[in-house]
Amino acid sequence: IGLPGASPEDELETAKFIVAAGADEARIYPTLVFKQTELCAMTERGEYVPLTLDEAVKRSAKVFSILLKGGVKILRIGLCDSENLHSDTSYHSGPNHAAMGELVVNEYYYDLISEALIKMSEFRGSTLTVTVAKGHTSKAVGQLKKNKIRLLQNYGFADVKFSEDASVAEYTVALKVEERI
Repeated sequence: IGLPGASPEDELETAKFIVAAGADEARIYPTLVFKQTELCAMTERGEYVPLTLDEAVKRSAKVFSILLKGGVKILRIGLCDSENLHSDTSYHSGPNHAAMGELVVNEYYYDLISEALIKMSEFRGSTLTVTVAKGHTSKAVGQLKKNKIRLLQNYGFADVKFSEDASVAEYTVALKVEERI
């Protein structure tokens, strides 16, 4: 994600190709810049601008969605957090986060919920209940409740609740809007 010259469309096409090629597994790596590399020199010359964390998360979530829906198991998102990524001697710049995978899955869930809400009628002032698979509540709520906060702000719900149900498949949601009283 975010290679020099690559666009979000290129990344989506690559994900579609991976699915069409019949891959069983894939990894998603937002591009990081390391010192003493050609990419670092390009960055310092202004020829390459690394993605922000937010851009990398959004673009990775779109790729994650295509791979997931195509039946490709995602083995890893982002580099394994290690001392080298926090060292002044090797890491230069780019969207580095210890919980990149979690952030991407959070964004995937927000997109999934938003897509479902577009099909629903007016809900300003209502309560939204988002039901997810067992063990997926934190992924759907988002780090620091980011998804819950965005749903409240962007859609005008009075409250947003999350619940788990074993009958809900992983990486899917069931939504219920309780009308205003």
